[in-house]
Amino acid sequence: MSPAARFTPEEQEEMIIQAAISAITESSLLGFKMSDIAQKAGMSMGSVYKHVQSKEDVLLALATAHFKQLKRNFAAIYQLNLTTPERYIALNLVDKSKANLFPFASHLEMLITNDAILSCGSEVWKNKFYAADNCVDGECRGCIDKAVASGEIIVPKNDTDYVNKFTLGLWAISVGFTHVNKQLRGKQLFGHFTPDNELLDHSSLQIQTIKTYINAYNWQSPLTDEGIQKAIHALQILDLR
Repeated sequence: MSPAARFTPEEQEEMIIQAAISAITESSLLGFKMSDIAQKAGMSMGSVYKHVQSKEDVLLALATAHFKQLKRNFAAIYQLNLTTPERYIALNLVDKSKANLFPFASHLEMLITNDAILSCGSEVWKNKFYAADNCVDGECRGCIDKAVASGEIIVPKNDTDYVNKFTLGLWAISVGFTHVNKQLRGKQLFGHFTPDNELLDHSSLQIQTIKTYINAYNWQSPLTDEGIQKAIHALQILDLR
């Protein structure tokens, strides 16, 4: 069964993405079937393959949609009336059940950057994914560049890598916590697994560790527990908490 002519290619693509979310939710990131996606989308297999050529393309399509959503969330957070350190900690305080497009988003983030997955995807979907990823990076870079220009972060003379070191370290520690928490040894470190729907606060080990890292850099206004609470309140207004 192929979709009616009234559906544009963009609408068909969205139908496939929604069907893939349903199929993966019912099975797994590796166990879903292309035929299930076609059935749920109400499309023929041939029509589905016009948009995604493989299961890897499906994962890349979902990751692209996820990163576009991340970009929108990041853009909203970076516009909040907060200090830059408070904005960065806010990124780690969002309610993922509200912010993410689907419940397995954080697992997909871990999987999609695997070379074995990327190497099997089509050039079309790899390029779309890289473009979406670059947009997220651009939002982050724009925020720190404004902090440098305003003097909010004080960059030592002759340290041309100061900002790059900060952004790389912040990204690594934030993503690292997500990855470690989903490993079996994460339970030993955190005392328990932290589900995506469990909200972190100022007392959380992860948040306090990120706070320590942020404050290792020379900010005019270092991050405080009060600032973390302010970030939580701002996220609640955005309905991201």
